[in-house]
Amino acid sequence: MKRTLRILFSIIAFTVLTAGLWIIVRYQERQGFKQASSFDDLEISVEAEKGIVRTIVPSPDADGNYCFYLPSYAYGRELRFDNLTDYARLYINDERVQGRMALPEDYTDGRELAAELRFGKDRTENCLLRFKYSQGIDAVFIDTASGSVKALDSGRKKSESGSIKVISEDGIARCSIDIKKMSLLDDPDLYDGVPKSYKLNFTKKAYPVPGADNSDEWVLIAEPGRKSESSTELLFKTVGTYAEKTVPKGNRTDVYADGRYLGRYLLCEKTESVFKNLDLNDLNAEYRTINNNFSGKKVRYALNSAKTARGAKADNPKDISGGYMLERVSEGELTNESSFFVTDSGIFYEIIYPKNASLEMAEYLRQYFNEVETAIFAEDGVNPVTGKGVSDYLDTESWALKYVAEQYFSTQDAHVECTYLYKYPDKTDSHIFFGPFRNIETDAVKPDITGTVYADELLKKPDIQDIITEQYGDIFSDNASNTRSSEQ
Repeated sequence: MKRTLRILFSIIAFTVLTAGLWIIVRYQERQGFKQASSFDDLEISVEAEKGIVRTIVPSPDADGNYCFYLPSYAYGRELRFDNLTDYARLYINDERVQGRMALPEDYTDGRELAAELRFGKDRTENCLLRFKYSQGIDAVFIDTASGSVKALDSGRKKSESGSIKVISEDGIARCSIDIKKMSLLDDPDLYDGVPKSYKLNFTKKAYPVPGADNSDEWVLIAEPGRKSESSTELLFKTVGTYAEKTVPKGNRTDVYADGRYLGRYLLCEKTESVFKNLDLNDLNAEYRTINNNFSGKKVRYALNSAKTARGAKADNPKDISGGYMLERVSEGELTNESSFFVTDSGIFYEIIYPKNASLEMAEYLRQYFNEVETAIFAEDGVNPVTGKGVSDYLDTESWALKYVAEQYFSTQDAHVECTYLYKYPDKTDSHIFFGPFRNIETDAVKPDITGTVYADELLKKPDIQDIITEQYGDIFSDNASNTRSSEQ
């Protein structure tokens, strides 16, 4: 009998505890619950694998109507309207929508449906509502600390923190990580009404793009409209056919920020992340070791007497012939902490790798580039002092690829200006190479440096023309036909 009573009391205690926990959970849910007050904050949630649930709100159009842009993985899954109640009720085509529903197939083809939100007996809202699924691409969900990217987009807020989750088209989580810093890829004034592009800095390295390397730096490049390929994606694919190491790896995605659909984006590595593919680190590593990683003291810079080169006051390795990553810039882009040089022909190059490059490095590069330019501007393409020709100084194939790509994409819906060059140590390869390529959707055209560097002179050289014709001529014909077919 006593044993029976103990069992009975145990069952009662367990039941009371379970009921108490249920009440606490329900209370917490109700505390975070926010009833729909309009179509603008009507919420749908979609569950992916392992109980991952993402909430989506509809996007408004100029006529006051709304569309739920649903990710690819949501197709065929149960949708839940999270914030409907007995007071806030939704009707579609005069049929009341319950909290959970599977949308009829004919609802999801993008057609406009008559929708009504009823709030008790006193208030109603009406609109034309659409549901539209993506097909075959991943989805990126960003939750910002402030709850909106509006301030970020306007330029009032320079950066945001938050979190990101990347879900594949079949509902598998590729990546889930905190965002240390999210900011605009370019100045907000450059966008002129087109969707914004963003830089993302994660709290640790991750690879949200299949096949890409681990990195904590990524970019989301907006794709205007819904073409089958964006200009940036087409550029990366085209150039990657010939020089895979010079283009970032990317993946097309649908992007949602705080539940609101932002549009279609290319999620890809930062161009700077591609530098590691080029094996340029030896000089940087030795240089930083000699200078104790520049820690514990402010880096000071010095100009040469002609003000044509500037670099840090630092100790140097014996061999400073490479490796370098350079960027062709306008003089106005240089800051007080830029290592740079300007050639005799007036072209400015910033040394972006190694960081804090020394004045001696800048001077070495200035003299080397002046030597190269002497060959470029010579009628026979030979430097009369050194006896070296253009092809002894420049990797002419990478220059020709750069020229052809810039010519082709500058005639499309975006301008491309590949401003990067790199050089290995002389003992490895003394040529100057061109690349990597960068995103082209938002980069502003800079009138003072528009056009492939040295093109006016190099196009006069028969061997350069032969390379363009024989190796890269098909870029124009192949991509022109692809572009036409994608726009039809």
